Amino acid sequence: MSPSPSLRGSAFYARPKQSIVLYCARCNSVKCPLLIAALACGSLATTGRGDAATGDVLYYCAVIYIIDSVKSKTLSTVLEKPDVLPVYLRMSDGESLGLTTYETRKLAHSEHYERVGHGLYMRTDQWNDLYYVLALQNEKIIFSHMSALYFHGLSEKETRAPVVSVVKGYNASHLRRQGIDVHEVRAEWFELGRTEVLTNFYNPIPVYDKERSICDIVRYRKRMDSASFGACIRNYFSYGDTDIQKLSDYARILGVEKEISIYAEVLL
Repeated sequence: MSPSPSLRGSAFYARPKQSIVLYCARCNSVKCPLLIAALACGSLATTGRGDAATGDVLYYCAVIYIIDSVKSKTLSTVLEKPDVLPVYLRMSDGESLGLTTYETRKLAHSEHYERVGHGLYMRTDQWNDLYYVLALQNEKIIFSHMSALYFHGLSEKETRAPVVSVVKGYNASHLRRQGIDVHEVRAEWFELGRTEVLTNFYNPIPVYDKERSICDIVRYRKRMDSASFGACIRNYFSYGDTDIQKLSDYARILGVEKEISIYAEVLL
């Protein structure tokens, strides 16, 4: 088969007297899964033409159309079962679905998805999980204070706006513009008590554990609603699932040891 003139310049290429190295004409990668699939099924054939100017041998993929059909089949196969598509889709998720970047972008702009953030798409038949989206788009935040206590079951109601902690000095202006309550903490305190819980939609998000969250609200008690603050403290000490030693250790590190000991003496 003669090479198509339209493929010149995007052909597979190799130096003479060397092993032929095949590159995907679409993504210019030797690791393209579609190229590997074509090689595995023996459907890849090339025709060569000498380049008089450079002495190189240009190899045109005579089955570029076969690769195109493989791509279409891959995407169409994925779309055959839209109910098993991931709820949230990022461009980096394409590889796990067996899709190329082009196909992933095409999927993201299909009727199955809508944009919910920069580079993030959600299935149109699902409810948006605000906390999970925030976590996906902001890897340097940890849900804290009343938001964390809500997920631990110590606060009866969800906060009007998510509460997060970031390292002191981190530019969180984009979060504040969204109405998110942002707290800055020292770098050495940031990972203290970090854990993970599931949202109401069963998605994992980073939060502080109960003991760290109790210490945090004690530190900021003057800025809090007294009824909500008192309910969280009482719930922690009355639910039974407490770690007093951990609470004391955190209180000492965060500078609220005296206050925590008073609440413990009264409520235990």
